Amino acid sequence: MKSWAFAVLVAVGATILGGTLLREPIAYAAQNVGATIVGPLDGDGNVQVHEQGTANVNVTNGAVPVHEQGTTAVRSANEEITLQGLAHEDGPSCGNDIYTVPAGKELVIEYASAFTFDAFETATHASGHLEVFRSSGSSDLSLLFQKVSGSNWAASEAIHYALKAGESLAFSGEVINPAHPGCNMEVDVGGYLQPSS
Repeated sequence: MKSWAFAVLVAVGATILGGTLLREPIAYAAQNVGATIVGPLDGDGNVQVHEQGTANVNVTNGAVPVHEQGTTAVRSANEEITLQGLAHEDGPSCGNDIYTVPAGKELVIEYASAFTFDAFETATHASGHLEVFRSSGSSDLSLLFQKVSGSNWAASEAIHYALKAGESLAFSGEVINPAHPGCNMEVDVGGYLQPSS
């Protein structure tokens, strides 16, 4: 037992003595390390210490926590929908029913576009609007038409408008053409159906 205690005492003493006597030479040796860095260097000769471009990250048998930035649109129970309506009349005005929202659903309109076709060079104006019919009355969503070529007028609008079940959507347009009266238009409406709230 005495030899074991003596060995521990010698080891502790050697550690204290070595730490005291060798502290300064070790510190001095660490300060005099010479290094030559060959690369990678940037244009100013400095060492590049961060990645350039996009890092390639692969995760195997693990989970990477992800937090969305901003608002995420989730449409798991929603159904994308595109509606098309044609309107044709011999006079300047034309219109057509487009869609009635089915029971248990809600239609959210996100965009509408329309254009004239078979128009003549003498058309001076085109206009149109979507009409929403509900039990309490109706409302209009106007489309702004602009001349896009010699005989064509077009409109395109971003819209966010919701229609409840049973409500219907129609299109009404007008082409002013004194030389050749006639209204030929197509309207496209896009959005999604979602369960009624």
